[in-house]
Amino acid sequence: MVMLVTSVVVQAKRHTEGSKLPPPRRVTDEALRAPVVTFRRLPEGKAVAVHGLRELATVARRWVRTHAGRAKEENETLALLTTELFVNAVRHSRSGDPGGEVIVTVTKTGTTTQVKVMDDGPLEMGAGPRLRNVDVEAGEGEFGGFGLQLVTDMATRWGVLYEKQRTTVWFDIDRADER
Repeated sequence: MVMLVTSVVVQAKRHTEGSKLPPPRRVTDEALRAPVVTFRRLPEGKAVAVHGLRELATVARRWVRTHAGRAKEENETLALLTTELFVNAVRHSRSGDPGGEVIVTVTKTGTTTQVKVMDDGPLEMGAGPRLRNVDVEAGEGEFGGFGLQLVTDMATRWGVLYEKQRTTVWFDIDRADER
């Protein structure tokens, strides 16, 4: 199966130097497509590499909705959490640098859907995703800090993996009747 996702209009807004980016590409590397093993074994997922541009979060969101194949409410939750993690990856990692990319993987069984968002590694050594305690009433969080809190609140399980030159944030959502 060949997958080609295009977003030329969005890409052209950010890159005015006259060169167009190639479209996102299908990822075939088994190691990148493998699920994070939690309490049950999941099959290999489907993965796509998207350029590290904030505006392309819509491409990742649409791709997850298409490949998750869940009920509308579950698909919307998967898409929302994917968007949050994609934007975090672009904002806080080398994926947001020129030539950077974010790899999004979806793996599903009859009862669990897992999404992995892999970036090109932290901007600074030792930095990485962390759950922040944001006090909205005190005026905090005006510029962010809610992404991982949403994942914590809405996902069944989630975690962070640091491997080689990549950081992976993953989450599982079990079907409502399985929770």
